[in-house]
Amino acid sequence: MKSKTFAYLQTILFTFYILLFTNFATVFAHAELLAASPAPGAQLAALPSEMRLVFSEPVSAGSTFLLMTADFRAIPLPVYTPPDAPNTLLVDNLPSLAPDIYTVQWLIISSDGHSQTGSYQFGLGDSTMLTSLTLAESAAFNPPALMAWLMIALALGSATAVRYWLMKK
Repeated sequence: MKSKTFAYLQTILFTFYILLFTNFATVFAHAELLAASPAPGAQLAALPSEMRLVFSEPVSAGSTFLLMTADFRAIPLPVYTPPDAPNTLLVDNLPSLAPDIYTVQWLIISSDGHSQTGSYQFGLGDSTMLTSLTLAESAAFNPPALMAWLMIALALGSATAVRYWLMKK
């Protein structure tokens, strides 16, 4: 009975070691896009007065986003971070945009120095329709969340393997 208790204790300590020394916390430390205007997948009839991206933590200098047309032409935008909202990227003077499907591609540098990228699409005008596949692609892929789940699976799998190995001894 003592050997099983000792094996369980070793498994717990080994799992803690993996989580601590593989820098597991940094997987969750990246800023995430919390809100966007226009929203991902939105179909707008008229041009909005501003574009706003709100993140889960303050963004540093060098953070920006691009607006791309369906044919990958970049539209220059004067992006800035308002002093009263350090976690926001804002454009309040949008140029005139033709009906099209646009991609917002962002790059942020969080306060801890980590960079994060992402993108989403929205449509402008009645003639542009985003398909359900385009919407799914725009919203579904989240690399930091995928990495977090892979780290959890690795930690649990390693702990289970060590426990199995210790129980066989």
